[in-house]
Amino acid sequence: MINCEADFPGVLPSLEAAVGRVDREVADLNDWDVLTAYEALIQVYRAAGRQREARLRPMSPLAQAVFAGVQEVCERWLGRGSELTGGSSEPISLETLLACLKVLRTSARRRSQAGGRRGYLDSIAPVL
Repeated sequence: MINCEADFPGVLPSLEAAVGRVDREVADLNDWDVLTAYEALIQVYRAAGRQREARLRPMSPLAQAVFAGVQEVCERWLGRGSELTGGSSEPISLETLLACLKVLRTSARRRSQAGGRRGYLDSIAPVL
């Protein structure tokens, strides 16, 4: 089983930093938008692993902004972007990226349930 935090320490913070950038740029962002974006990213990369196109549900403009920001970082981690994130010299596998996105989705769900509409966003803001 993949342990994202221990085995790939730069991945989760860089993905959350992308969410944080969108949160600072966009008014009214909430956990639902972040969860929607995480779900869509999981669908996209799961479909890519099967060499298929993902069928995404329509997203709000806020969720689309989160999706685009996090996807850019995901692509860098996969070695498809301009440079790798977090000082890593090696890209990560698609399986590892999916595991990390699932960790973030679970974290966002739990923190949203415990802290309300912005529970997750408020919990990552001090770290960023």
